[in-house]
Amino acid sequence: MKSKVKTFLHVFWKSLLPQSEYYQKILTTKFRSSLRYFLTLITIINIVFVVYLFFRFNPKRITNLTDNIINTLNTAPNDLTIIVHKGTLMTTYNRPYFFWLNDQNKTKLLLVIDQNATPEMVKQYQSYLLVTAKEIVINQDKIKQKTQSIPLNDTINQTINKKNFSDVSQFLNKIRALLPFFYFIFFIIIIILTPLFSSLITLFYLAVACLITYIIFHFFMRKRIHAKKLIQISFHAVTLPLLVDYFFIMFQKFMTTRIVSLPGIKPIPFPYLFLVLLTVFVFGGTYEAYLDSK
Repeated sequence: MKSKVKTFLHVFWKSLLPQSEYYQKILTTKFRSSLRYFLTLITIINIVFVVYLFFRFNPKRITNLTDNIINTLNTAPNDLTIIVHKGTLMTTYNRPYFFWLNDQNKTKLLLVIDQNATPEMVKQYQSYLLVTAKEIVINQDKIKQKTQSIPLNDTINQTINKKNFSDVSQFLNKIRALLPFFYFIFFIIIIILTPLFSSLITLFYLAVACLITYIIFHFFMRKRIHAKKLIQISFHAVTLPLLVDYFFIMFQKFMTTRIVSLPGIKPIPFPYLFLVLLTVFVFGGTYEAYLDSK
């Protein structure tokens, strides 16, 4: 067991950055050894990711959020009635109704219902959702003030009052009692499916990166490379890009932006940057492997 761990750590360290000495050895290494390393790397990273999810969305936090929603529903005013008729919303209030949520001792404004508001006022309220007389406005990114408006369905005729709030509250109470069971099942599914989907998605990105690298080597550099060995090299070259990708996924909430941008240049979504970074590393690894090979 210790020897396997030591071997993995050695391969991991050598794979982080393309090095000609190590990457040339890959050309004589069995394909299944590199595949085993890739699958082990994916599994370990996703175990860390699932642990991160567990601490971020722990049962206590989910229970507290549910309790806060129930309390907010129970304290809804008796005289509040919301009427949606042919795509238009009206309320019995002549003022906005605020739906607050307490998350980890932080009070957040989740929803504002204001029939007199304009979509732009979601920025003023700093809420996640704003319901106006004609649309639902989603505050997608408070930092960049990016919003999305969804028109109310003109085929829906609905009246929401205190009784409806109470019914939803009772339903959530029943769900709350089953939360530990649902939570356990959810994480079992996550533990099983996350490495699987991560492997499939990463393999797709690798296929694109390998195709681009092959075209560059074959048509532009006029160097012959073996497709199977190119794929094998990519299993190692993916190491650092994959770590960077998961780092952004897990810690993006601590960053001011989820995409990389430069002044005067249109921002590039990170998935595309991941593909670019991956292609650079696959190309670099292939170049190092074949540079001195004859």
